[in-house]
Amino acid sequence: MTQAELLIQYALSQVGTAENPLGSNKQPYGAYIDQTDWYLYKSGDRTWRHLVNGYDWCTQYHDCCFLKVFGIDKARKMLGRPVYNNYGAVVKYQVNYMKAINRFGSVPKKGCSIYFKNSAGPSHIGIVYDFDNTYVYTVEGNAGNHCWYVVKNKYSRNYERILGYGYPVYDEEPVPPKPTPGGDDMKFNELKVLSYKKGAVMKGDPVEVVQSVVNTDIDGSFGPKTEQAVKSFQKANGCTVDGVVGPQTWEAIFNKLK
Repeated sequence: MTQAELLIQYALSQVGTAENPLGSNKQPYGAYIDQTDWYLYKSGDRTWRHLVNGYDWCTQYHDCCFLKVFGIDKARKMLGRPVYNNYGAVVKYQVNYMKAINRFGSVPKKGCSIYFKNSAGPSHIGIVYDFDNTYVYTVEGNAGNHCWYVVKNKYSRNYERILGYGYPVYDEEPVPPKPTPGGDDMKFNELKVLSYKKGAVMKGDPVEVVQSVVNTDIDGSFGPKTEQAVKSFQKANGCTVDGVVGPQTWEAIFNKLK
């Protein structure tokens, strides 16, 4: 069997798995991931595991399929994930990782990831197990009745909510080229300290992650409005109130990130 076929076999074997209890977002995929270093975060001399079980879990099911079948090191290579500060618990960043290794496109393939969107942007993820000229056939977690189950779905290939597809780096395929330096900053080996600096505003995905948690406009630029929102967040979460996102505040942010 090819690696794509092995992934599909495992993913389909999970159909019918449900949250326990229903409505809790607790399921075996997040529980498994929480025992690994898949979501290991680092800032300065501090490292910690970002625990995800109990939150929206379409990404947890997707990633756990790769972890179970291939192990953590190979799964990182296949999905373009870093050792530290893997933002992939959020669908938007799953898309960004695949774009960063030139593995995002508009045509389905067996064993690829499928991304869905809503009015706010990337919103859901599944795995393609088959397709034809009319339909794409998927298996997805956090779906079905009340979003409680792993289910199979079928969509028109022209379905307006399909954002695109991500192509894992299976051994049967060539290794993709490295991303071009100077593009969108996808370097997550260590979370840098973020702060407001007049005349030299810090920008990028890490800023968006902060903004998504501290309840301010998400524009990817660390300006005075973001600084004030960070201070409010720090005060509410027992952090030093200085408007600077360092190790202590990063940990608090990822503990809140869904």
